Amino acid sequence: YFVTIKEHLWRFYASFYRDEEIEKYSWTEVLWLDLGISNFITLSNWVFFKKFENQKLDKQIKKCQQNLSRKIKNSKNFEKNKFRLGKLHQKRFNQSEDFLNKLVIKISENSVKELKIEKLSIKNMLKNRKLSKSIWEVSWWRLIQKLKLKFNVIEIDKWFPSSKKCSNCWEVKKKLLLSERLYKCDFCSFECDRDLNASINIKNFAM
Repeated sequence: YFVTIKEHLWRFYASFYRDEEIEKYSWTEVLWLDLGISNFITLSNWVFFKKFENQKLDKQIKKCQQNLSRKIKNSKNFEKNKFRLGKLHQKRFNQSEDFLNKLVIKISENSVKELKIEKLSIKNMLKNRKLSKSIWEVSWWRLIQKLKLKFNVIEIDKWFPSSKKCSNCWEVKKKLLLSERLYKCDFCSFECDRDLNASINIKNFAM
């Protein structure tokens, strides 16, 4: 056993570590998973999961950030607001972590043994100023790490056109805007939710 104790925002945290092999679920179901922002998770069995949201807490964080920017740096009021902002960010992180843990449990209720997922270049995607905040908030990376602890996760090549490809006729669109949430094939007129279409394509590619 190893124990690590740290202090953060006047709270003490103890982390216990034990070297032990984790048994993964022994079920047989194989699912294909697509990650998104509006639909956080789309499974190939038509199950959708929305992203974590706490608008009230987000407003408190925004207001606290505005108050902090108006304070004189290193003053008592500055340090007081800085401490309060840190507590709000910690609260949001804890709620997000709890949400992700419960999400993994819900996915396991589908008797999943193996998950197949598109490999994402999250670092490069964060360079997009319009999407960086949304991508950071949904915590794709943390979710993938939690899934890997519970299931056999197979990542599909990131260059595979899962979103642009029609899951019905396999025709690939030349252009697909992020605002287009409903996939419409120009060749066979097939219509489907964008994220569900991507998860089916990952399924077909993996098979």
